[in-house]
Amino acid sequence: MKIFLPVQQNPQTGKGFFCNRLGKALLEMDYQLVEKSSFPHTVSLHIITLREGGGKRILRLNGVCHNSAMNIKSSNKEMIKSLRAADGVIYQSIFDKSLCDRYLGAFEGLTCIIPNGADPGFYQDITPIELKNENNFIASARWRPHKRLRDIIGAFHTANIEDSCLYIAGDLSSSGLSSKEIQKCFSSTVIHLGRIDQKTLGSYLKSSKGHLHLSWLDHCPNAVVEAICAVVPVISNNVGGTPEIVGPSGGFVCSIDKPYNLEPVRLYDPPKIDYNVIAEAMQKCLIPVEISNSHVDINTIARRYADFFEKVVNDD
Repeated sequence: MKIFLPVQQNPQTGKGFFCNRLGKALLEMDYQLVEKSSFPHTVSLHIITLREGGGKRILRLNGVCHNSAMNIKSSNKEMIKSLRAADGVIYQSIFDKSLCDRYLGAFEGLTCIIPNGADPGFYQDITPIELKNENNFIASARWRPHKRLRDIIGAFHTANIEDSCLYIAGDLSSSGLSSKEIQKCFSSTVIHLGRIDQKTLGSYLKSSKGHLHLSWLDHCPNAVVEAICAVVPVISNNVGGTPEIVGPSGGFVCSIDKPYNLEPVRLYDPPKIDYNVIAEAMQKCLIPVEISNSHVDINTIARRYADFFEKVVNDD
């Protein structure tokens, strides 16, 4: 089978890193990848919307608009069009599928739910960075208001763990915090790393007792997948797709959000949360936690993708 994937030379987003990892894993499984969509191929993978590519076209959906502060109908128009033209659809989580069904319509053909994946072996080969504190925590994301940066920092201060430091990785320009607020947030115990490469991020992950990801209504965050593959306990909220990967890993799913009914919300105005619940989970991370990552191992994920590709190609 010849497969076209939207592989990038220098990916800058989680989606880009994932496609590159998936491509590498499929090659190791003896599948053929074509470099250009114009080359003959059996199946093509499309992220969010259908683009160039032939054969059986598989659409991987995520990021459907349900933000009441935006024009929901207009924002989802291209995804709806792509959904109707696809030969098969992959959703990243049960939550992801539920939200897509609600705002795009249920797909009538073959579908499956496969989370994102990363390579545990990549992190095994990375040396932990030497840090000044014993109890380090990290949070990494493409920061936007619903990622709850302010709350992550607030929970860290509430935990008040001895000899601790919180590292924040990622660009903060769209975090929802003003430059003045950002200046106030950081100190000798809350440090902004900025945008760092995957290897550097891995070195911080391997020196951390826990990874904090409290994002409201997230689908399947790559930052969480990467932390799990680095065998770092993840502390997450309880609503969205994130608990679907944190729970099986042995991390901490904190009951801080009310159930979500799939109705439009002001996504960038997430509800207040109880910092004490997060602080308690952080304390639990000080004792070694056994983490399982087989469910997000890119080799497992690639096998599931390949099986679905085969199923769609052979579907009459």
